[in-house]
Amino acid sequence: LDVAARERVSLHEDAAGLIARASEGSVRDALGRLDQSLALSPEGVTAATVAQALGLAGLDAYFDLGEALAKRDPKLALQVLDRLHDRGMDVEEIADGLAHHLRQLLLIAVDSSLEKLVDAAPSDRERYVAQAKEFRPTDLNAMLNLLLETRPLLRRAEAPHPARGRPGRDVHAPHGGEDRGSDPPPRRAGIEARGRRSRHAVSGSAPGKAG
Repeated sequence: LDVAARERVSLHEDAAGLIARASEGSVRDALGRLDQSLALSPEGVTAATVAQALGLAGLDAYFDLGEALAKRDPKLALQVLDRLHDRGMDVEEIADGLAHHLRQLLLIAVDSSLEKLVDAAPSDRERYVAQAKEFRPTDLNAMLNLLLETRPLLRRAEAPHPARGRPGRDVHAPHGGEDRGSDPPPRRAGIEARGRRSRHAVSGSAPGKAG
């Protein structure tokens, strides 16, 4: 904000916060992202401008995800994730944004007096306060921990699309009638053989002979 004021550039507070989070503390990156945003909107930079310029999700998307979590609505969650993917975001970026959103909500859910620690413009803080009331602190903490634990696995995910699953996986059985999700034939045969030996051992008969 100080740099924008010196350069006489209109930079909204929520836009500055979005640039700061995307830059992760790097002043050089922040200035570069501000230049990108100004190239798109020289008359002034809003959060929507930053999101469009940098290919990021605005706060609205994460509030929508928060709503889906609060209502336990998987359809809404998948619709939001699909929308974010269409904007060019990958699962790692979405996970980072959601983790930040959950942290903000957790601060307020634990103690409403911590609202001042929320990294957002005053108008957006009111939205965080309202949404935090829809969660218990323990639920927010559990979701945040689960997200942070699975975050390293996202780099090895086969599918970049967060809502459509892994490519090449068919949840339906192929025409031959075999379920692709079942054990491969060699493994299944081995399991069945061990099962037969166990049954014969219990019955006292030898394999291959009638009981």
